[in-house]
Amino acid sequence: MIIRAKAIINKLKNYRYYRSIEELYAIELGKLENELKKKNDNNRELAVVLHLYYQDSWKYIESKLKIIPEKFDLFVSVPEENKKLEREIKKTFQGANIIHTPNLGRDILPFLKIMSVVKRFNNYRVVLKIHTKRSLHRDDGEDWNNEIMNELIPNNRGLITKNIEKLLTDNSALTGPSKQYINLSVNFEANGRDLTKIMMHSFRNHRLIWRVLQTDRKEYGFFAGSMFWINIAKLSQAFDEKNSKAKYFARERGQVDGTYAHAMERAFSLIPEVNRDYLLKIDELKINKIKDYSGAFPDWYSPEQSSD
Repeated sequence: MIIRAKAIINKLKNYRYYRSIEELYAIELGKLENELKKKNDNNRELAVVLHLYYQDSWKYIESKLKIIPEKFDLFVSVPEENKKLEREIKKTFQGANIIHTPNLGRDILPFLKIMSVVKRFNNYRVVLKIHTKRSLHRDDGEDWNNEIMNELIPNNRGLITKNIEKLLTDNSALTGPSKQYINLSVNFEANGRDLTKIMMHSFRNHRLIWRVLQTDRKEYGFFAGSMFWINIAKLSQAFDEKNSKAKYFARERGQVDGTYAHAMERAFSLIPEVNRDYLLKIDELKINKIKDYSGAFPDWYSPEQSSD
């Protein structure tokens, strides 16, 4: 009886916690939508969505954003403890749209919540998703972040413009950093359950999902790091409101894989692959279509670890 009572109490606490998260987002997103309705008269097609967790990374992010040649609207999610950054951000980007978020779902949940508002405004057609990344479980965590950012936002401004044009005119859905496209089988066992749930929300077809995730898994890939450019219309299935429920996201415990956020990281690439839309890869010198959807296995991972 005591064990059962404790379980009921914990379930109630959990319910209250996630309800408070949703209530906070409802307030913040309501403010965001009202602000956009007031000022969204410039018909900008590009939105940049940034999750700014590490506040000392702002200056680096700021320098990269200044490279983008196209006009864009900036959306920033910051943990509540970093509210003081708002003034710093608006020194450079006066019209930045900033929401305050709880520390749940890392960069993924705030992105999905912001996109639930952005997608309602038809002028936005392309979004750049970025975030501050340390990856403390990797010795090269910060270098990895810089490598991703340098490929996504190269100093070659013409290449950035070309990428946006391709996303809008070339039946392309997503552009990711060239060196981060890896095979879906990598760490699939830790993420398969949540990825199945996400794909069901998106496609509602058991037979299709079984084929993709079980029979043909090695034929697909995804961009590690969850930073990319996307054609919003092509990723509409990823932005199904069922994918952005706070209750799916585990409380932060420093997990390195196997959370709903990690599964969503895979889904952003997998959904357009299943739809046979093009994926693009970009680096400092060029942008190309990915012709073989099966990504490479990284050096640290052995294909033998993947179960068929």
